[in-house]
Amino acid sequence: MPTTRGMSPPSKGWKERLATWPGTIQALWILLPAAIFALDYAKNRHNNYKIFKHVFWHVIGQEELYTAHPEQYGDINHYGPFFSLVIAPFALLPDVAGGMLWNVAMAMLLYWAIGRIGLTVERRVLLLLVCTVELLNANWSNQFNPAIAAVMLLTFADVEEGRDFRAPLWILMGAFVKIYSLAGLVLVLFARSKRTFVAGCVAWSILLLVAPMAISSPEYVLRSYQQWVEVLIAKNSLNVVLYTSQDISIPGLVRRATGLLVPGSWFFLAGFPLLLAPLVRVGQYRHRPFRILMLGSLLMFIVLFSSGSESATYVVCATGAGLWLALQEEPFRPRNVVILVAILLAGLAPTDLLSAPVRRVTNSFALKALPYAVTWLLLCWDLLSRDFGAVAPAEPEDQPKN
Repeated sequence: MPTTRGMSPPSKGWKERLATWPGTIQALWILLPAAIFALDYAKNRHNNYKIFKHVFWHVIGQEELYTAHPEQYGDINHYGPFFSLVIAPFALLPDVAGGMLWNVAMAMLLYWAIGRIGLTVERRVLLLLVCTVELLNANWSNQFNPAIAAVMLLTFADVEEGRDFRAPLWILMGAFVKIYSLAGLVLVLFARSKRTFVAGCVAWSILLLVAPMAISSPEYVLRSYQQWVEVLIAKNSLNVVLYTSQDISIPGLVRRATGLLVPGSWFFLAGFPLLLAPLVRVGQYRHRPFRILMLGSLLMFIVLFSSGSESATYVVCATGAGLWLALQEEPFRPRNVVILVAILLAGLAPTDLLSAPVRRVTNSFALKALPYAVTWLLLCWDLLSRDFGAVAPAEPEDQPKN
């Protein structure tokens, strides 16, 4: 009879290992964003938070939202008037407390949203790990971008649960702050009741439009919305140059590699049909992995084809890439590991953790977009070619769609 003496127990697989990590990641996602803001505050490097905070005070005082206020902060505000209500609880606190809580709130909103889309524990942890570096990049700039990813996930989760009237609220809240969130309204195609979803769009849009009037005046708020559109149009034209911290995108990658100011519309006309092409596979709609990957494609598209994309925006793109990796049958096969390492290095490249020459080359040529562009193309290929009814390794049983 064989003896077990001296034999080591079988090693845990990746699923068992990752399934033990959620608590650790949640703790890190609370502590690190708070610590990042504390360090920035100590060095007076929290200019973005100053801009955000003053949106609230400017709306209350009916001051100009989209002009320079050099006595208060550098640069100008580019967020919609509704943002005054989003930032209000934090703006009422001293900067150090408000800023730390702001960073933590952004992280926890994304953490909660990821938890709502129905991934198994180990695949949810994998998604969280993929997002971590880019989340911290966004926190370094006190950005709203984690919330942009979160609102799209929350709309998706509500659609999955049949909450079709509430579902568009999340995306519209994001759009009234950063307008490109509107791309997420494509999720109406997965709603059980599309009429209810559209009715929700109308009702929530009206509410969000007028909500800032409660702390200001109708005339001021409507004028601010008009100015907001004007400043966004002007900003877009400024982004399309060869040397900028923005336009970290597929168009920016090509522009900087060729030295040619190729119009962004050319790339959009090529990318948008590829984004929508999987939607002709109506028979795949009933499979949850297909729907999740379509969400991932949307998250990546709005960053990869935007002239306003900067390093801190990539938490949105990383969420989409993480969804693709998390839904792979074998996430740690060699090809996927190469992509994962490339994504993590892209997240680290603009930081002080790598050398100055690496940062300079990466930023000058928008190289951060490259691994994400490759991932998006692979994701699109899966959406166009896979039979999601044959294998659904990452998800529980599909729920029938009415």
